[in-house]
Amino acid sequence: MVVVGFARNAVMGVAEKVIEAVKGKAIRHFFLVRGCDGAKPGRSYYAEFVGKLPKDYVVLTLACGKFRFFDKDLGEINGIPRLLDIGQCNEAYSTVQIAQALSKAFNVGVNEQILSMILSWYEQKAVAILLTLLSLGIKNIK
Repeated sequence: MVVVGFARNAVMGVAEKVIEAVKGKAIRHFFLVRGCDGAKPGRSYYAEFVGKLPKDYVVLTLACGKFRFFDKDLGEINGIPRLLDIGQCNEAYSTVQIAQALSKAFNVGVNEQILSMILSWYEQKAVAILLTLLSLGIKNIK
C-alpha cells in the first residue's frame, strides 16, 4: 500500500504512528528519495537503492524518480506503509517541514535525526532546491 497525498499531508497524517514506531525501534531510518532517475532504459539507480533497503527503513518520495519503484509493494511497519509519497519536485518545501517536525518530535537538530536524502536532478530547478537546502543548514545529502 502506498500513501499518496499532497505535500507533507501524506506523512503528517500518520505522524503519531511514525513517532511511536521510531521510539519503539520498529522504524530505524528514513530515506528521502527525490529527483529524476532518467527515462533511458537501464537507469535504475533509485529502484535498486530502494530494493536493497532493510525492512525497518521507510522511503519518502518526491519527484519523478519514484516512478521507477512506485508500483513495488515494500510492505508496512506497524501499519505504516514503507513508501510514503510527498509529491512532485516542487513540493521540496514539504520535505523541510517534515524534517523539522521530526526534529521537534525527537528533540534533536535536523542534521542529527534518522533521515537521509538521496538527490538527483537534471533540471535548473535542482540548483535552486539544493541551494535552499544548503542555506537551511541541511546536511547528509547524498
